[in-house]
Amino acid sequence: MIAVNNHGTANNSNDIDIGAVYEFALPWKGFGKILGTASIPPVDGDIWRLHVDRYERPHRGKEFFFTRAVFHEPRYFDYIRFIEDN
Repeated sequence: MIAVNNHGTANNSNDIDIGAVYEFALPWKGFGKILGTASIPPVDGDIWRLHVDRYERPHRGKEFFFTRAVFHEPRYFDYIRFIEDN
Protein backbone atom coordinates (compact mmCIF):
# COMPACT_ATOMS: atom_id res chain seq x y z
CA MET A 1 0.00 0.00 0.00
CA ILE A 2 1.36 3.39 -0.95
CA ALA A 3 -1.07 5.78 0.75
CA VAL A 4 -4.33 5.80 2.69
CA ASN A 5 -6.61 8.79 3.24
CA ASN A 6 -9.45 7.99 5.66
CA HIS A 7 -12.50 10.21 5.66
CA GLY A 8 -13.61 9.10 9.08
CA THR A 9 -12.14 7.25 12.05
CA ALA A 10 -10.41 3.93 11.43
CA ASN A 11 -11.46 1.05 13.70
CA ASN A 12 -14.21 3.02 15.42
CA SER A 13 -17.71 1.66 14.89
CA ASN A 14 -19.23 4.38 17.08
CA ASP A 15 -19.15 7.00 14.31
CA ILE A 16 -20.15 7.18 10.65
CA ASP A 17 -17.33 7.23 8.12
CA ILE A 18 -17.65 8.94 4.74
CA GLY A 19 -15.15 6.66 2.99
CA ALA A 20 -11.49 6.22 2.22
CA VAL A 21 -9.04 6.60 -0.65
CA TYR A 22 -6.36 3.95 -1.12
CA GLU A 23 -3.38 4.35 -3.42
CA PHE A 24 -1.38 1.25 -4.20
CA ALA A 25 1.15 0.03 -6.73
CA LEU A 26 1.44 -3.35 -8.40
CA PRO A 27 4.24 -4.34 -10.78
CA TRP A 28 2.94 -4.92 -14.32
CA LYS A 29 5.00 -8.10 -14.65
CA GLY A 30 2.97 -9.54 -11.77
CA PHE A 31 -0.14 -9.74 -13.96
CA GLY A 32 1.40 -12.47 -16.12
CA LYS A 33 -0.98 -14.08 -18.60
CA ILE A 34 -4.21 -13.29 -16.75
CA LEU A 35 -4.96 -10.25 -18.91
CA GLY A 36 -5.19 -12.08 -22.22
CA THR A 37 -4.84 -9.51 -25.02
CA ALA A 38 -4.68 -6.44 -22.75
CA SER A 39 -1.74 -4.07 -23.13
CA ILE A 40 0.91 -4.26 -20.42
CA PRO A 41 1.30 -1.58 -19.24
CA PRO A 42 -2.13 -0.24 -20.16
CA VAL A 43 -2.35 2.58 -22.68
CA ASP A 44 -4.47 5.72 -22.62
CA GLY A 45 -8.15 4.77 -22.93
CA ASP A 46 -7.81 1.09 -21.96
CA ILE A 47 -10.72 -0.14 -19.84
CA TRP A 48 -10.31 -2.97 -17.34
CA ARG A 49 -12.59 -4.53 -14.77
CA LEU A 50 -11.35 -4.34 -11.21
CA HIS A 51 -12.57 -5.23 -7.78
CA VAL A 52 -10.98 -4.02 -4.58
CA ASP A 53 -12.84 -4.85 -1.40
CA ARG A 54 -12.62 -3.33 2.06
CA TYR A 55 -14.75 -4.41 4.95
CA GLU A 56 -14.78 -3.89 8.68
CA ARG A 57 -14.54 -6.98 10.82
CA PRO A 58 -17.00 -7.20 13.70
CA HIS A 59 -16.06 -6.50 17.30
CA ARG A 60 -17.64 -7.42 20.61
CA GLY A 61 -19.27 -10.67 19.49
CA LYS A 62 -21.13 -9.35 16.45
CA GLU A 63 -21.64 -11.85 13.65
CA PHE A 64 -20.13 -11.09 10.27
CA PHE A 65 -21.86 -11.77 6.97
CA PHE A 66 -20.84 -10.67 3.50
CA THR A 67 -23.53 -8.31 2.28
CA ARG A 68 -22.49 -9.01 -1.30
CA ALA A 69 -22.02 -12.76 -1.64
CA VAL A 70 -20.94 -12.46 -5.27
CA PHE A 71 -18.08 -10.04 -4.65
CA HIS A 72 -15.59 -12.47 -6.24
CA GLU A 73 -17.40 -12.82 -9.60
CA PRO A 74 -15.83 -10.72 -12.41
CA ARG A 75 -19.23 -9.77 -13.84
CA TYR A 76 -19.76 -7.64 -10.71
CA PHE A 77 -16.39 -5.87 -10.90
CA ASP A 78 -16.28 -2.13 -11.54
CA TYR A 79 -14.81 -0.59 -14.69
CA ILE A 80 -11.66 1.52 -14.60
CA ARG A 81 -10.31 3.55 -17.51
CA PHE A 82 -6.63 4.38 -17.76
CA ILE A 83 -5.74 7.92 -18.72
CA GLU A 84 -2.41 9.39 -19.69
CA ASP A 85 -0.86 11.47 -16.94
CA ASN A 86 0.01 14.86 -18.41
